[in-house]
Amino acid sequence: MAENKYRHIIFDLDRTLWDFDTNSLLALQEMYEALALQEKGVDDFEAFHHTYKQINAGLWDDYRKGMVTRETLSLNRFLNTIRSFSVDDVVLATKMSEYYVKAVSEKTILFPEVHETLSYLKPKYGLHVLTNGFADVQYRKLNRSGLERYFQHIITSEEAGAHKPSPWIFNYALKKIGVPAHQCLMVGDDPAVDLIGARDAGMDQMFVNFDHIKQEETFTFEVDHLSLLRTLL
Repeated sequence: MAENKYRHIIFDLDRTLWDFDTNSLLALQEMYEALALQEKGVDDFEAFHHTYKQINAGLWDDYRKGMVTRETLSLNRFLNTIRSFSVDDVVLATKMSEYYVKAVSEKTILFPEVHETLSYLKPKYGLHVLTNGFADVQYRKLNRSGLERYFQHIITSEEAGAHKPSPWIFNYALKKIGVPAHQCLMVGDDPAVDLIGARDAGMDQMFVNFDHIKQEETFTFEVDHLSLLRTLL
């Protein structure tokens, strides 16, 4: 039934296919050691990581709303973090930003059975990526982790000029793919960003709910493992 209905599947990347939290943690740990942050006054990695995640999440929310630029986000997520440890050093924050972006984009940890699932789906559907991440970083992630070959289109918010959940980016994706919304399924982990936006654009949605988060919203499908796409589709 689903195979007859859908012709294209659009995937979010971070936290849906590519294990952002694990890869980011590894990159931050490497950066912390390489730049000797403990010696510079950031004396507790766990506290640093916790503070960074909070600040980064807030700045990404501002970025999606168009309130800050990419450059402001990239610098201030580190500058504001080290300032919470009484380290006010723009040069250091700039080095941290540059190190992290390079390191994280080279990480390749995916969620279980990503390759198997995409290999199964590729002959049956047009596969695409729709991501809010920075274009150059996302392309490197896809290339390094061997995912790029599965997708016909990789559509970024920078290219589209809008961020999920704006209907603009979903409509941009539909226009680029060249199909109506009812022929597409959006697969993502973030209800507010990926799925409600897709629903508002007329697409069906699949909530990848790895952590079994309770939601008041109801979506077309909900799975807790990517291998289930092979059963449902």
